[in-house]
Formats: sequence, structure tokens, C-alpha cells
Amino acid sequence: MLTFAFLANLAAQEASGDPAASISVERVTHRLAGSAESDSVMLGLLPTADAAAADALPMSPLGYPLIPSTQPADATADGFFDFLGFVHISLPQLEERHILEFEIVLDADLQPLPGEDLSPEARDTIAALLSGVEHVARLRGRSVLQLSIMHPAGQRPGTGAMAEVLRGHGYRAGLAEMQSVLTVPEHDPTDPPAGYRVQILEDYRVPPELIDDVAALFTTASTDVPHGTMSTEPARWDARRLADAAARLHDRGGRQLMALLIDPGGEAHALSEFLWHAGSRPDVVEQGATIVARGRRRRGLGTAATHWGLAALRTAWPDAERVYSSEATDDPAMAAILTALGATPISGSSSWEKTLGEKTVD
Repeated sequence: MLTFAFLANLAAQEASGDPAASISVERVTHRLAGSAESDSVMLGLLPTADAAAADALPMSPLGYPLIPSTQPADATADGFFDFLGFVHISLPQLEERHILEFEIVLDADLQPLPGEDLSPEARDTIAALLSGVEHVARLRGRSVLQLSIMHPAGQRPGTGAMAEVLRGHGYRAGLAEMQSVLTVPEHDPTDPPAGYRVQILEDYRVPPELIDDVAALFTTASTDVPHGTMSTEPARWDARRLADAAARLHDRGGRQLMALLIDPGGEAHALSEFLWHAGSRPDVVEQGATIVARGRRRRGLGTAATHWGLAALRTAWPDAERVYSSEATDDPAMAAILTALGATPISGSSSWEKTLGEKTVD
């Protein structure tokens, strides 16, 4: 996992120009452990010279030599092999059970600098990794393949050498996004919107009287946040799903904070969420869902909830300094929130999709 995390971070930092754009080994390991929400597997491509050593490993149910993700780096772990690249595969388990999501990471020698073309060896490596993804998809009964790729600032999402390769393998671009950085403010906002109060919650610990409202806001986010032409299914949130999310967060050593705007009748109309993952830098936080209830939009509630959430981080997580956010380029509401709060764009991304055919039975 050290090799994958290093290479993934190298690619992200090269695209964003930000050394804090990274993923921790702990987060990768937690994802590979799987959960009721998502199963996960990683494939690594070895050069021919290492094939004989890999043959000595036990065989996985997928038909590939198996390296346990929790095994230390010794003669049979990933630190021993000189991988050409990886794919990290996620298999949703609650909704979207026809979808396989994945990420491609190339070895450092194969990663092009921004603006450079991919070498023939890099293109061959990507082709082999994509073939492995399709193999797993067919074995696991997944008919729709999805991945996202990063683009450096100044490159239009959906363009570049990797985009060209994906199109050549039958993928289509379905969503363009921008990544931005927000700074944790030194002071609280002056006042919440007229008629509203702010309530801060942590780690999905939601008071009973707010559970239905918070669940409804998360469900609305799953449908109303733009997905472009990507295949999606609504995520149905309820009290059980909130409790499960809290349990997973605790097991993985992460943290979560929500800022809610609540009207005089006690109803939550807006939510902005922030996340910290175990092993990540203590000064770096991710922005999760930000959503306003239907019928309550265009009143500045999303901006206010985000602003109050940012300010709450200063007290709740004193080491937090920066918040990384991602918004669809066709999401003017989120763009307005980030602009109002002084966000700085650092990179772009594009999401891609390929349909293999009729779904098989698990």
C-alpha cells in the first residue's frame, strides 16, 4: 500500500501543484478492508521479470496472485515488486450495484509531466490495467465502469493524453469538476440568516429530533448535486444509515462535522459537511455534502452553512487550516458558495464511464 499511496500522491501533487493533495496509507487500507457500503480490491501490474515471483503467491478468487493488504512489506508484499501501475476498484454495495468505480495510478517513470504525452509503455500499461478492470467487472456482475482523472489547472477537464486513451477504449466523459481550497477563517461569521440558528454536530451524532431532517438533506444531496451524464442511483438515508455511517467513521478513526441551519420551528433547511480521514495531515480537511432543502434555495443558506461550518472547525479541530472542495462545473450554486468564501481553484477533474453490456447475475 505504501507504493500505491506514494504514486497516487505524486500524481495528485503534480496535477494540483499542492503538496497537501494526498491520500494516506491508512485510508487506502480502510477502503480495502471493505464495509457494508462498499467492497474494494486493488490490482497491480508487474513487469514480465517479476511474473515468476508472483506465481509463488496464493491465488485470489479473481484469478490473480494475492498480496494481503495488511501484510508487511517483505519478500511477498508489494514493496518487493516493481509495479508498473495499479487500479483501485470500489464496488458499491447499497446502491449502484451494477457500477464498478476505479482509479488508475501509474509508476513514477510512466507518469507524464503536465502537458506531456503518454509514452508507448504507459499506454500499454493503461490498456492492461483497463483489461483487468473489465475482468473483475464481469466476475462481479458489474456492467458500468466509472473513473475520474485529474487535470492540472489550465487544462480543460476532459482533454489531455489520458482522456484520449480512455476515449480510445470506449469511455465517454460524463462530468467535469473543479477542485478548490478554502481557508479556515479566524473569526465566526457575524450572524446567521434572519430567522435561523446554527447547530454544529460531530461524527454523525444527530439528535433524535433532527434525524429525519438530516437524512432527508443527505438523500436530496444524492439526487440534486449535479452528476452530468454519469449513471447514478439515489442514496436513501434514514436513521439506520446515519448510525452505520457513525460506526464506520469510528472504526476507521475519522472525524466528521456538520453545520445545520435550523428555522424557528426546529426544522433543518441547510447542511454543510466536513471530513477528516485517519492518517491524513491534521491541517487538511475535505468538504463533503453541502445541500439546501428544496423550496429554500437562493437565500444564501448554503453559503451561510458552509461559512459557519468552516468557523466551527477552528474550535472543534484546532489544527485544521485548509479545506479541499470539489464542485461540478455545471453547479452554479456551489460555485457561488465557493466564490463568496474566497476559494482558490487548484485543479480540475473529469469523470468517465463505459457500459460493458447486459448485467450478469452475482
